Amino acid sequence: MKLSTRIGFLAALLLGLVLTVAVLGLIQVGRLATVSRQLSTSAFVAAGEALRLERERSRIEVLTRRLEVLRDPDYVVRIAEIQDELASGLLRLGALELSTDEEVAFVRLRETWLSYLDTWRQVENEFQGRGRETRASTVGLLADLTALGADLAAFAAETEGAIDALLLDVDRAQRQAERVALSIGALAMLFALPLAWLTARAVRQPLGRLLRGTRTVSEGRYPVHVEVEGPEEVAELATAFNEMVERLRELDDLKKDFLSHVSHELRTPLVAMRETNEALLDELAGPLTERQRRLLELNLRGAERLSRMVTKTLDLARMEAGAMEYEFQPEDLVSLVADTVEGMASLPAAGERLRLALPSERVEVLGDRERLAQVVENLVSNALKYSPTEEAVAITMRREDGAVVLAVEDRGRGVDDRDKQLIFQKFHRALGRERPGFGLGLAIAREIVEAHDGELWVEDNAPRGSRFLMRLAATGGRPT
Repeated sequence: MKLSTRIGFLAALLLGLVLTVAVLGLIQVGRLATVSRQLSTSAFVAAGEALRLERERSRIEVLTRRLEVLRDPDYVVRIAEIQDELASGLLRLGALELSTDEEVAFVRLRETWLSYLDTWRQVENEFQGRGRETRASTVGLLADLTALGADLAAFAAETEGAIDALLLDVDRAQRQAERVALSIGALAMLFALPLAWLTARAVRQPLGRLLRGTRTVSEGRYPVHVEVEGPEEVAELATAFNEMVERLRELDDLKKDFLSHVSHELRTPLVAMRETNEALLDELAGPLTERQRRLLELNLRGAERLSRMVTKTLDLARMEAGAMEYEFQPEDLVSLVADTVEGMASLPAAGERLRLALPSERVEVLGDRERLAQVVENLVSNALKYSPTEEAVAITMRREDGAVVLAVEDRGRGVDDRDKQLIFQKFHRALGRERPGFGLGLAIAREIVEAHDGELWVEDNAPRGSRFLMRLAATGGRPT
């Protein structure tokens, strides 16, 4: 079965299950919406009205007690106004969609209200006629208000019960929705996991080979061939990958040949340019003005810089071809580093910035003095280049488990973690370290160190900057 067919079947199965869950979820949501609508349009409104009616009843009761004591006709007017508000509230309450128990409680409440109104009319008439029975009627009015309060409390209790019943329905619907979702989810896992495992198994191994091949190519090693097997699409991908690698290898060979040829062709005219400039600076062709001397010095430095670039390119071409020659012999690494750094101290960029901290005793390694000096010079010049002009560059050395470790520390921006390996590849320039050059120095330095069975790496130099370290076997032994 093709990979696309497997994935399509798995996606269709999962989509069907998701749609089923969605439909059932919509049904439950509709049910919840109905219950919520009932809560918002009847139960909660009824509870709110009952609370407002109780507040109005309490106000009437307070005013009635004052009327009983003070006999002030203004209280009659105020009680009548509140009664109108209470009557309006009862009308709103009766218009709601009530449960059966709420309806029974409301009928009882309305009857008590009508009884109260009869008593009130009697009080109102007697008060206007200044009758002697007014105080007795007021007592009856207070009794009716007490009964009205009890009926309001009973109605509120029924409303609370209706709310609890609706919330119970909500809870049941929620639990049912959860059970349905969990059941369908378990069913989806039951079918999807085996199919996903079979699909992953079919592509994991060929894709793993492709991944390893891609990493090898990213390191600049092109003789890579990936076996063509697995699902049809993966096999086609492996074939295309092999064709790409072959093409990259051909292009890399062409590039190497081109760089080697161009570098060889450039060396002769560069040597001639340097010798001509040196002859002119020595005034073999006649005296020079200060401006002429300045221009010739600039021209000579440019030629020397270009010559160094050409030399690095030729060195890299020889290394890649396995034609680099080394003269291994016992060397004192302490004196080698000291001599190299001393020779660089006269550079304009160095000044007083170089700080040496080397062992006082001889540290012997087996190596090519000229090539190791080239590594040291490259590391120190890089540190000078990428450090602020006011910051020092530290060169230290220590023994470590039968080996010697040279460290060159700068206070520049540092190297991002993702670039810590890439900067040792040819032509790679780390982010934030873009300066003049081809990006060949560190690649050549690592090739030289590895040819000495050593290691070269970079790490952070807290709180800021980078620390480049070179480890070589001391006294001819391999580092541990």
